Parts: sequence; C-alpha cells; structure tokens
Amino acid sequence: MHTAFRTRSPQALARRVAALKDTPHHIGWIDGDIGHGPAYRCHDPDGHVIELYYETEWFAPPAELKPALKNQAQRYPALGIRCAGLIISISSRSTFPARAASTWTSWGCA
Repeated sequence: MHTAFRTRSPQALARRVAALKDTPHHIGWIDGDIGHGPAYRCHDPDGHVIELYYETEWFAPPAELKPALKNQAQRYPALGIRCAGLIISISSRSTFPARAASTWTSWGCA
C-alpha cells in the first residue's frame, strides 16, 4: 500500500520536484505503479513515503459494458435476483406453500 497524489499538470509536478530535490525529503523517481505513470517519491513532514505523479491510466470498459451515463465507470449488469422484493411479491399470494417460505429464509433472503 502506498499514498500517491496526482498533480494538476506536468508543469506542477516539475515545480514540486524542483522544490523538493535538494531537501532531506527527496527520494527520487520510480517507473510507476498500477494505475499511474512515472512518480516522484519523497517523505512527508512526518517521514512517511508519498508519491507525486501526473500520468494516469484511466479505466476503459469493454463495449458491452459501456455506461449510458458519463459519471459511471461501467454499466451495472444487475445479475441475479433481489430476494427481498421476490419474497414480498410471492408471499402475497394465498397459495404460497410454507415449505417454499422456509427455503427462501434458509437462503438468507427473508
């Protein structure tokens, strides 16, 4: 686990690196990690290692999972059943057998 902060621009990253380069907080550059490109490592005032980076690898969903809304990463496939709603609709029938009700309860749906 690590802590990394994305800068507003490549120029902002260059300014932070220039400001930290000749201080005791300086560690150096790394090639990157999952989800981001090259990053500059340094110590925060408490001595913890942090990273500053700009390049980000954005998630691109496959075509069948592309969302309709831009603020979502991917479409929600909604697989399976919603147990609580099913219990209400089935149990309202007068012919609902007691054995079936106990089965749904044992599945954790009730």
